[in-house]
Amino acid sequence: MKQIRAALLSLAGWTIPGLLTGAITVLVFPVSPEVHAYIGRFAAAFLVSWWIWAAITPVVRAAMRRVPLERRLTRPLAMHVLFALAAALLFAMWFTWVLWLSRPPTLPPQPYGVALGRLIAGHMFAGVAAYDQIEFVIYAGRPIARATLSARSR
Repeated sequence: MKQIRAALLSLAGWTIPGLLTGAITVLVFPVSPEVHAYIGRFAAAFLVSWWIWAAITPVVRAAMRRVPLERRLTRPLAMHVLFALAAALLFAMWFTWVLWLSRPPTLPPQPYGVALGRLIAGHMFAGVAAYDQIEFVIYAGRPIARATLSARSR
């Protein structure tokens, strides 16, 4: 029950950036008339594309436990840079795939590899930033968890 609640909370938490990116895409970026009829597809694609982080978050938590940043910093930092790049690549591939699937039929077809090549740099940056935010929340939450545990043990 606790794991289900944590998974639902993580999914709800990653829905927020999905809603924000979907809203920004729909409201700010100019949309051509061929795409305007399919604007809901794009908004839904942006929402779903952030849900991959709900699956990656427990892996980041496990990595933070196995390789804490409290020891000598060289090796753990290198490991977390590799973890962040792997998670960012997974995010970039997922995000591109979801957007590629939601592509309106009124546009000319585009191979997935072309779409990935066009979007990978920005999504890798966003993926590393998301990984760092997860680490920050986990690292900042440690003193709170310790205080809660010590208060319960009294």
